[in-house]
Amino acid sequence: MFDSISPGDSETDVKNLVEKFKQPITSLIESAQTRRFKTKFLFECQVVAFRKGMPRLSPSWSVLEAVFDALYFTEVIEEQYFIWWVEDINGMDVEGRMDAIFQVDPWVNWLKDARLEGEETEEDE
Repeated sequence: MFDSISPGDSETDVKNLVEKFKQPITSLIESAQTRRFKTKFLFECQVVAFRKGMPRLSPSWSVLEAVFDALYFTEVIEEQYFIWWVEDINGMDVEGRMDAIFQVDPWVNWLKDARLEGEETEEDE
């Protein structure tokens, strides 16, 4: 999947690519029968991105960030798995860990702070 993403692609291009691979990824996840396999899948994405040199689509958007965003918005992987990926202390030795966290930190912060659909903020009350 990462081989199909090039600098200059848009977030929509990445989302369309993830949508194209949604069924095989979902089947892989369902057949894994491994606890928190979705988190393990995110670690594999991290490793692939690192081995590719942590490429960027633009100065403000990394490929890994775009892939995570697409996995979230296509409902392949739910919010909690991204949080577990960030907080997993056992994953500190996984190849490219610090580079990946640095690249996706703004997106993860957005995810943590994002208001759930229909949820009221203090300003709304």
